[in-house]
Amino acid sequence: MSRSFTLVDNQDRINALAERLGAEPWVAVDTEFMRERTYYPVLCLLQVGTEKWCELVDPLADVDLDPLWDALYRPSLRKVFHAAEQDLELLTLERGTPPANLFDTQIAAPLLGQPEGMGYARLVEALTGVQLSKDQTRADWAARPLSEAALRYAADDVIHLATIYPMLERELARLGRDAWLEADWASLADAARFQRDPETVGQRLKGLDRLSPAQQARAQRLATWRERIAQQTNQPKGWLLSDGTLQLVARRNPTSLAELKRIRDLKPGVASQHGTALLDVLAAAPSNPEHPIRTQRKSRGDDNRRAVLDALGAHVSLIATQQAIHPDALAPRSLLDRWLDDPSSHFTPAWRDQLLFEPLAEFLSGTSNLRVESGALVVDRGS
Repeated sequence: MSRSFTLVDNQDRINALAERLGAEPWVAVDTEFMRERTYYPVLCLLQVGTEKWCELVDPLADVDLDPLWDALYRPSLRKVFHAAEQDLELLTLERGTPPANLFDTQIAAPLLGQPEGMGYARLVEALTGVQLSKDQTRADWAARPLSEAALRYAADDVIHLATIYPMLERELARLGRDAWLEADWASLADAARFQRDPETVGQRLKGLDRLSPAQQARAQRLATWRERIAQQTNQPKGWLLSDGTLQLVARRNPTSLAELKRIRDLKPGVASQHGTALLDVLAAAPSNPEHPIRTQRKSRGDDNRRAVLDALGAHVSLIATQQAIHPDALAPRSLLDRWLDDPSSHFTPAWRDQLLFEPLAEFLSGTSNLRVESGALVVDRGS
């Protein structure tokens, strides 16, 4: 049965909600936003609630949200999110920094055996049996008035979040794992993670390992230029250059406007308005960089390394099963791959290191081995 909610769209209700938050130990938080036509997301709805109440705040109404922000940012108030990254980005834009004292159900759930990166609807169904409607996923949250269906959808998100949080928190405490997540919560509250530095965005481009070092250098310079222009004009960076077009330009390295305009995927308006700037960016990139952004993709031939990683993954799965943790939360393959480059290095955070370092180090050194006993995988440390 659906719980009721209140739409907060005038100053009296804002002030009353701020006062209500002052008496709560924790609150579930969700946001709805639009960013299809902007670089920076536009906050369109803020949902907050507990197990007893739910309120939907309209930030597009003629209201002063400062009392609400002050209450929400109270350090002793725990803020509960699911997949908090985008919500915290919005709050950081509003207040210059994310709030402290956070809890993310998507991060916590794998420590209790749920899959890594589990979507909100799947997690709610797994824990409560409730199937959430998805019919308003693509709603226009900037439209006013919002439909009753859209408001109900937004309310349900935070209502069920307030239901599953105590379940997760109690189970983590029962297993003594609540302290395991302190480093994750501190990381979420780090304002630096929401500062997009144009100088470093190129390092995160997908497909860089398919480019030569010189092409990588050009792609990074183009990504930096694209990020700066998108920020300055508050438009989606894909409107300037998609990732695919950016890498195509980096590959072809045109040296004239005529060559640039012959690249079919490049929008004519971008070539006309920014063509000279793009050519300058390409010309300034080093043709023989000393340190490529990313090494070129290894051939598929390193069978020995893959076999070792497979064995490490089996070891991790065994430990994860014993601890009732999802294997991807304990150590995804990418983490094992990095660790294999320096097996003397310790894992972070500390709880992961306590579970993994000694068993995996013993396995690599030959002190222990894996074998099958009665159809089950077991660790054999010899006699």
